[in-house]
Amino acid sequence: MKDDLERRDEIAKVKYISPQQGLDDLSQYAGFEQAISLLDNATLPAVLVVTPKVDSREQIQTLAKALQAEEGVTDVRMDEDWFARLDAIRHLATIVVISLSSLMLMSVFLIVGNTLRFNVQANKEEIQTMKLIGATDAYILRPYLYSGMWFGLLGAVAAWLLTALMTILLNGAVEALAQLYDSRFRLIGLGWDESLLLLMLGVFLGCVAAKVSAKRHLKEIEPV
Repeated sequence: MKDDLERRDEIAKVKYISPQQGLDDLSQYAGFEQAISLLDNATLPAVLVVTPKVDSREQIQTLAKALQAEEGVTDVRMDEDWFARLDAIRHLATIVVISLSSLMLMSVFLIVGNTLRFNVQANKEEIQTMKLIGATDAYILRPYLYSGMWFGLLGAVAAWLLTALMTILLNGAVEALAQLYDSRFRLIGLGWDESLLLLMLGVFLGCVAAKVSAKRHLKEIEPV
């Protein structure tokens, strides 16, 4: 059975613990000496410790059900408390990363708005001249929108890098914690879809910030 389980794609490794080895392992814990003296090799069953390749709790539960249906398997046990704690840790880490990314994007919105406001004020005379010869606010606003888009893109890249860094740092802690329980878990960073969405959101926020800030100040500037 051990060889059959090791050939399954969703299983990383299988460790066999014989009844005698089980007794030896129990003997290492204080307080079990008297109980062990009443046991023999036939009392304890043979045990297979399975380390899965899959990461999610749902996938592991599906694997456990499949193993329970195998011929010769009497019982399959998982550490439910450990899974609950790990899920809570992963959920907390995800919230932290998303919160930091959101703060970065909001910072982009505020920085772009203030930067373009100063640019409009610095180019006040040029804008007055352009309005004097008939330029519309939409025409004058266009380069500021482009600048806002670029600022937003740079901010989104910074948010992506921060998210990736936080994922790497937290992933090391999660993997170290998982190894204490002889398990395999890791945090998954942003995929291609999420990364593209983050960049598009950054560009959109930069464009909106530029339009809101620059357009409002352009209306205040009138040709002399």
